[in-house]
Amino acid sequence: MKRTYLLVVPALLAAMLSLTGCGAGDLKLGESAVIDLSGTKDPKYTYEVTVKSVVEAPAEVVAKYDTKDKLYFATVDAKLTDPSKASGTISGVGSSVFAKLSDGNYLDTMGSGPDECTGNVADSNQATADFLAGKTVTICVPLSGDDGKDVVGVYIGSRDVNSGKGTVWAKS
Repeated sequence: MKRTYLLVVPALLAAMLSLTGCGAGDLKLGESAVIDLSGTKDPKYTYEVTVKSVVEAPAEVVAKYDTKDKLYFATVDAKLTDPSKASGTISGVGSSVFAKLSDGNYLDTMGSGPDECTGNVADSNQATADFLAGKTVTICVPLSGDDGKDVVGVYIGSRDVNSGKGTVWAKS
């Protein structure tokens, strides 16, 4: 049975930053890529990742926040490429997700998602255990537009979006 987990990272939407940069390659939703988050080809931090969907959050969810920007939910599958050298947690993947905005900038997703992000919120300890056991874990990552700009894609990779060590999944 595949479980979906709500990704919890520090402070929602208020702490988001806008960054400019470009990732290596563009994929369509549903396509997979191997992402090296360490920058060293270390299998402990190399993941097979698929961005499955990006949908606008329901109006009742957006109404809970003091924002005029659109909110989105990205559904991401992640799996360690070499579980025998496993290290870290599933949150390492989630903290490397950025919204690609319509103006080409990137917006950091430093926040915890509302319960509606998945509808199936599970224990983060179980998510980490499943992840370290080599299972595919599905997480939901909240994204936001900025200053009226829409989210047109999802970037996962190096926190330095200018490094070229990341991948963008195009929303449409």
